[in-house]
Amino acid sequence: WDVALKVCPKGWHLPDTTEWKTLYKAIGNDPYAMQAGGGVWENATNASAFSALPAGGYYDGFYGVGSRACFWSSTEHWMANVFPSDYAYYWELNAATAILDDGSKSSAGTVRCLKDSE
Repeated sequence: WDVALKVCPKGWHLPDTTEWKTLYKAIGNDPYAMQAGGGVWENATNASAFSALPAGGYYDGFYGVGSRACFWSSTEHWMANVFPSDYAYYWELNAATAILDDGSKSSAGTVRCLKDSE
């Protein structure tokens, strides 16, 4: 989607759902390994050095601040008979889980850019 092409600086990109799944598998499917330490998350280890903070998101008001992080992916979620798609996938990290979910592109969330491979 258009914003996915513009949000990261040149030489970097917004990860797609495959890249999020690859990262999660590489860290042993451990949500605590992605969470910033220092008492921000209760059981965080930050073993992956991802250092996610529970910034929450925004859709008709702030939600999940202090309890979850939502990172956009570049993958749109296509629904039957809807073109263009109004939804995209995001990586949601809660206190004890991490999943791919979808949400309205009009919501606000966090981004994490990946360096392009050479």
